Amino acid sequence: MRSRFRSAVSLCAGSSVSLSASLIGLVATGVLAVAPARAQEGATAADRSGAAADGSVPAFVGESRDLGPADPHSTITVSLHLKSSGSFDAALQRLYDPASPAYRQWLSGAQIDAALAAAPQDLTTIHRFLASHRLTVVSEAHGQVLAQGTVSDVEGAFRVALHLFDVHGKVVRANTTAPSIPGPAAALVSSVGGLTDQRMSPHWTIGRNADGTAFAPASLNEVPNGLFFSAQCFRPPERETFTSSSATAVYFGNRYGQDITPNSPGAIEPCGYQPSDVWMAYNLMSLYERGLDGTGETIAIVEAFGSTTIERDVAAFSAVYGLPPIDLTIVGNPTATVFSANSDEQSWAIETTLDVEWAHAIAPGAKIVLIVSPDDSEVHLSSVVAEASGLPGLAAISNSYGRPESLEDEAGFEGFERANEIAAARGVSVHYSTGDFGDYAAVLGHTDVSYPASSPWATALGGVSVGVRDNGSIWMQTGWGANVTRIAEAAPPSNPPANAPTVPPLHQGFYAGSGGGSSGVFSKPLFQRGLPGHMRETPDISWIADPYTGVEIIYTGNESGQQFATVIGGTSVVCPMFSGLWAIATQRAGQKLGQAAWTLYRLSSRAITDVLPAFSETNPFGVIQTTSKKRGTIETARSLAGPLEGNQSFFSALFDSPISTRWFVLTFGTDSSLRIGRGWDEVTGLGTPNGASFIEEAAGQ
Repeated sequence: MRSRFRSAVSLCAGSSVSLSASLIGLVATGVLAVAPARAQEGATAADRSGAAADGSVPAFVGESRDLGPADPHSTITVSLHLKSSGSFDAALQRLYDPASPAYRQWLSGAQIDAALAAAPQDLTTIHRFLASHRLTVVSEAHGQVLAQGTVSDVEGAFRVALHLFDVHGKVVRANTTAPSIPGPAAALVSSVGGLTDQRMSPHWTIGRNADGTAFAPASLNEVPNGLFFSAQCFRPPERETFTSSSATAVYFGNRYGQDITPNSPGAIEPCGYQPSDVWMAYNLMSLYERGLDGTGETIAIVEAFGSTTIERDVAAFSAVYGLPPIDLTIVGNPTATVFSANSDEQSWAIETTLDVEWAHAIAPGAKIVLIVSPDDSEVHLSSVVAEASGLPGLAAISNSYGRPESLEDEAGFEGFERANEIAAARGVSVHYSTGDFGDYAAVLGHTDVSYPASSPWATALGGVSVGVRDNGSIWMQTGWGANVTRIAEAAPPSNPPANAPTVPPLHQGFYAGSGGGSSGVFSKPLFQRGLPGHMRETPDISWIADPYTGVEIIYTGNESGQQFATVIGGTSVVCPMFSGLWAIATQRAGQKLGQAAWTLYRLSSRAITDVLPAFSETNPFGVIQTTSKKRGTIETARSLAGPLEGNQSFFSALFDSPISTRWFVLTFGTDSSLRIGRGWDEVTGLGTPNGASFIEEAAGQ
């Protein structure tokens, strides 16, 4: 196990001065609102194909089991998106057109308010309509009104029936018909959000045994001086023999993970990267040596529920890994813990921990503002994104969540599109992870992409698997996508342990991988004009996401306050890391750079490393000899790696699970039907950022 590297360079902490009380007052309580996005004339980046304004009944309503009416007495929040003149959309296009005199002349909050504000008489009309149906206005801004009321009152106001549906095993509320509004208010509203209980999901994936059991974490009290997990995820080829009374199997090939060593806490997790590993692998050290660490910039992180222990957890993370103390401001009311019995809240608490710690790891000098949404509904999260964009000195907004694009309705698109556009108009880059389910076919039965990552006014972040040498440099990098095949059963207690072969090998198939592919809703934005096809393609860029080559986090794991370290992955990792990198690029430029995606496609191969399919001549293969047959059965590398779904090149390795003691073949670079290739691809986008070169070119643009 390696010793923990502590940087010899000076990483200066950001200013300890928090945001002003007046700013916190603006964003701490009410959830500010956003106004509708509009498909624009011509081939603009905001065009949406097939997203009609009245398309407000989700597709799943006709395809899912109806569980009956929603509780008429429960309280819900709805959002009314008011119709817009389109002048804001036109102004936004000019901000990103290099030929326009308005290029990068970012709009102020006052200018955005002036462009999107509803006329006073229109707001009066909307207020009267809502009051007549016992709906209470919560907030209003930028052409959107949020209101609360009971299900029964909402049904009466918009002439809909709200039912519960079983959607892929989750209970979801939705309207069974399109809403309608009587009277003069009808001419003012383009769509109504919140009728469907659309929820976003975090895009993290914990390090797991190949049978789905999570790896055990390491207690901070068990290992002195922060000695947790090995940075050498891959090892030279080796030979393994498995024997039973009926068969013998011999396998040879690359090895993944560390040997199982009972009573050694550091061997529980096969491998994991600390901040200094990432700095070395991706050429970030020279930036920190020059004082480029995000100082003077702000990163906003948007979460649902938050984490009540985030301050003590990120303090421990900083101390263990030699980072300066974090300059953290929390806006809103965190309510979740990692040890919560509520699985949704627990998941968001883990997400919060990951995002704050790794934004700080990449940009140690940046201010971080954690903005906590009261829940994971689209109505609230999209409003928080719009709210976050008004923070002073803001470089990026990190959003490590999403949901299948095909499950969205028009109101869901309107809320997030306008929030993303408002941020882009302010010169702020909004980032979303592309998900951890590859092409989504294993989850949905059809291919799909994650939204809001597919928004043309956002930067979509995919993921890679990466292995490093002893000196910290990268020796293997490929798109994240994993298949799993079991080759040996658990070893019974013995000395030495003896594993019986699995005959024939058990193909467990696709495990997880970077989301990507073509949007079914959004037309190709101008910054992707060099890519084939007519639709928005995801992702734009990628970074570490594979939980088998993941990053380390520290969290509070029980009510007694005990802290643990574990390894985590998913495209959720990429969002805070890239947001930190964009903050450094903004610091270097000395001015806001706008939406990152509009810059990325102009950078050279020195700034972004193209990620190619992985290949190894020593991918595992084996021979199985049974007592019932005279001749052995050869298991080729390709047969052990399947199902390959057309993938021609991959990297695979033998893996001994520290939980079950079973043996597996893990295959890397097999991301469902998605393909890794030269140039832009649907797994890794343009590739991974190359540290100092990336910063210099991005800032120079």
